[in-house]
Amino acid sequence: MKTILRRIFAAAAPLAALLATPLALATPTITINAPANASTVAIASTPAGITFTVTPLIGTSPVGTLVSSVNFLVNGTSIGIVGGGAFSTTYSTTWVPTAPGTYNLTAVVTDTSVVTSGTSPNLNTATSPLVIVTVSATRVVVLTAPATNTTLIQDSEIFLRATAALSDSIVGSVQFRLDGADLGAPVTQAPYSRAFVLSAASGFTAGSHTLVARTTSSDGTITLDSATANITVVAAVVGNAVPVVTMTSPASGASLPANQSVTVSATATDDGFIPSTTGGGVTFYVDGDLIGTDLVAPYSVTWTPTVAKTYSIRAQATDDKGSTVLSAVPYNVTVVAAVTAPTITFTPPTTVGVNTVTTLSAAATAGTGATITQVQFLSGATVLGTDTTAPYTFDWTPTATGVVSLTAKITDSNGTTATSSASSVTVAAAAPTVAITVPTNGTSVALGTTTALTATAVANGGAIVSRVDFLAGTTSIGTALTTPFTVNWTPTAAGITALTARVTDSNGVSITSVIANVNVTAPSVALTAPTAGSGATLGSPVALTATASAVGSATVTKVDFFAGATLVGTALTPPYTINWTPTATGAVSLTARVTDSNAAAITSTAVSVTVATSVPTVSLTSHANGASVALGTSPTLTA
Repeated sequence: MKTILRRIFAAAAPLAALLATPLALATPTITINAPANASTVAIASTPAGITFTVTPLIGTSPVGTLVSSVNFLVNGTSIGIVGGGAFSTTYSTTWVPTAPGTYNLTAVVTDTSVVTSGTSPNLNTATSPLVIVTVSATRVVVLTAPATNTTLIQDSEIFLRATAALSDSIVGSVQFRLDGADLGAPVTQAPYSRAFVLSAASGFTAGSHTLVARTTSSDGTITLDSATANITVVAAVVGNAVPVVTMTSPASGASLPANQSVTVSATATDDGFIPSTTGGGVTFYVDGDLIGTDLVAPYSVTWTPTVAKTYSIRAQATDDKGSTVLSAVPYNVTVVAAVTAPTITFTPPTTVGVNTVTTLSAAATAGTGATITQVQFLSGATVLGTDTTAPYTFDWTPTATGVVSLTAKITDSNGTTATSSASSVTVAAAAPTVAITVPTNGTSVALGTTTALTATAVANGGAIVSRVDFLAGTTSIGTALTTPFTVNWTPTAAGITALTARVTDSNGVSITSVIANVNVTAPSVALTAPTAGSGATLGSPVALTATASAVGSATVTKVDFFAGATLVGTALTPPYTINWTPTATGAVSLTARVTDSNAAAITSTAVSVTVATSVPTVSLTSHANGASVALGTSPTLTA
């Protein structure tokens, strides 16, 4: 018995060793039969397309193994996977190129065997040798709606839609065909779509039907049919009324800008209800192309037209019984290229004198890519005058008293016009006149000094001057009631100030003078030490230094130094410097403020320094200052 067992174990050992060794990964083989490598396909068209065939062989796959799948690839992208079967059998799919060009074809076969390599199971696959095919032309027509095997309710209204392209010709038309007969007139312009009521009179009787889209070239030499769509028409529910759907926006005939979003809205009602689930709601179409669906009222979608042209917009609703209808009247809208419209601004005086010349002026800008053709000045609908060159002005002499409405109108080279807001202007019996005589335009005055403003004012037409108001910009400075008309002004800010005088006469007529621009000058100051970002030691003095100067006849009275908002010292004479001893650590903002003999004060730009408990020190101990070292040596530096 022991001898038998020893013989069994001896015989089993080689088998166990064989089972413990990973099996070599067996693989099938595959070859593309058609199209042939380096071949040229003169025309690829639908529905025939190009037949792509392969034959997989068992190769080294285990006996009894079958083909699991064949994946057909064009330029590395799968165009279809065919189910399994026996080896040495031809597998095929239809390839429809959409454009002329050169294409790389491969196929991958996978068999049903699983071989374990190490600890991982592996499917056996093989890739065919590459086949390169040139397509010289493509002819494509596709029926995109309705989809094949669709069930439709009789008397519903739907869009039939197709796409068509002939790379070697021009598409002349697309004809929809029902059961081999033409359905309505051909569509001669893309997008190729047409709305149809599925009535028995149009051939949509209850039962099965076939739909085809046929494209014909513009010269009539090419005719091509799409793949057939099989549809089933069923009778509508007896007594059911089709839904009512009505477009509400945008308004029919509206003009819309390109590349800007617009809300497309509709209402829908039914004797039953409009489902809020997939297949219900309201679907919107532009030129027969779907742009979106809203399942819940109020029904709307957002559409962004990109091409300037006229579009037809319709809405479609489906009720709870499956009946579908399109809005009765297409909304036609025109999309125009987005351009900036011209603009014009016109602000005439509120009161003018009769028989007195008044200059009207307007600021105008043409629309995008256009130039200004003219600017007209109008009183009501009457054109007072026209100017064709900038600046756009017109000298107007009113001949009658009263209130008139003035506008300015621009016309640009696009033919686009724009009109300003209307302004009411009172034409008085005779307008007064006023002019600033002191200071003159361009004069400089010192900040903080008092300057006398003087104006001459004359009333006309028997009126007398009631008052003269002086203004700096829009701020009132003071009023003079008697001649000489003068007030004192002390400027509070540096820079150019626009001074005007406004006279009012006993008739209540007011006229404003021409602007006198004056330059208000001020002293200057800058903190020169310490520099921004430098450090200081708590309790140790720091020198603060500033440069300061006055303008004109003024002199510098003092320079005050501040740490934050705290005054830390004042220098009365140059060089303007003080010692500051910081009392707290952290960042400190230092400024200097100069005051001149006119009492004008200006503050410098702030300088930020950091106060610490101590600051590091460093000094070089070797070599000594002025020492010599030999060229090419490496001296040691110590600090």
